[in-house]
Amino acid sequence: MSFVALSSVKHRVLIRQPLPFGVLAADGQLLLSKGYLIESDEQLATLCSRGSLVMLEEVEADATAGAMAKADRAIPRTADRAAAWSNSTRRVGKVLASTTDPAFQDALDEASTPMLDLIARDPDFAILQALQEERGVKVQYALRHAMRTAIVARLVATRLGWDVAATVSVFKAALTMNVSMMELQGELAASRVPPTAEQRRVIFEHPARSRALLEAGGVRDEDWLRAVEQHHERPDGCGYPRGRSDVDEKARLVRLADLYCAKLGSRAARQGITPDRVGRELFVRDSANPMTHALIKEFGLYPPGSFVRMASGETGVVVKRGPTMLTPLVAALTWPSGEPRVKPQRRDTAQAAFKVLQSVVAEEVRVGVSLEHLGAEH
Repeated sequence: MSFVALSSVKHRVLIRQPLPFGVLAADGQLLLSKGYLIESDEQLATLCSRGSLVMLEEVEADATAGAMAKADRAIPRTADRAAAWSNSTRRVGKVLASTTDPAFQDALDEASTPMLDLIARDPDFAILQALQEERGVKVQYALRHAMRTAIVARLVATRLGWDVAATVSVFKAALTMNVSMMELQGELAASRVPPTAEQRRVIFEHPARSRALLEAGGVRDEDWLRAVEQHHERPDGCGYPRGRSDVDEKARLVRLADLYCAKLGSRAARQGITPDRVGRELFVRDSANPMTHALIKEFGLYPPGSFVRMASGETGVVVKRGPTMLTPLVAALTWPSGEPRVKPQRRDTAQAAFKVLQSVVAEEVRVGVSLEHLGAEH
């Protein structure tokens, strides 16, 4: 049995993607099984510095599989994952509309578990589904925003190294932060005028009212409830409804994810902001916050679901994060002339010919996007 140093093949390891081979200690003891997710560049560097090994046979098998995958450069169909995601979204939406049901917590656990599994299995696909608004499909604004925020909070929590229980709590808090005003959210998103005095009152009261609804639905997870109740509070005491400064860390993460997603989303009164601009704005506003750093590192400047224009003249949608924040994998939707492609084509923006030149707002893209064709490969 032959071995090679992990450091010699570390370029084949993608952070937060299943390992293509097992990793062994210098003495041959198994450290990480094939399929394990390495969570950070630092973790990979530590493994390499300790002389970790991999089996040559597994490396060669992975190389063969990679060569076969590259033979077809078209974006793979992901109908099964897209269908599973849509089904889970519908189920979560139905549960969120019935918070007073005594079985609410059990129902939400059952509905959200498949979604959490999908996020863990393929975070790029989850981000793509969250950020890419499929035109022609009517999705309730409040539900879409809750889903986006929950995914962002869950991924950033994992990036921060939180344990599984904490990541699940913050995910559910983000999903349910606005359960007491979801209908109003939709109305405000469709309105071009400022909120009325009554609407402002509901907005001001919704953190406490949402917590009360969740408690009535049987939720007893104090971390979850506290994050919902405090998700508009700020450490400087300028938040609401109580203006407290001792804000729970899960509430702070939900607030950050909420702000990030709110800036990305389009409303009747304003166009959404591109992710690269949102990331830069958040960094300038709160550069000392480790949560902000984690969010920007996790999503980069061009997260899956965002539109970009490349040096080739093509416009495309990002389907997978790349080795750096500036080099995502893109599905080209147009020809350089601007004419739409019948079938999206994969573009590696690390290549100079396909370098990302700029982000593009969704409203400027005149090409229909079918999400089931745009998932990232495993």
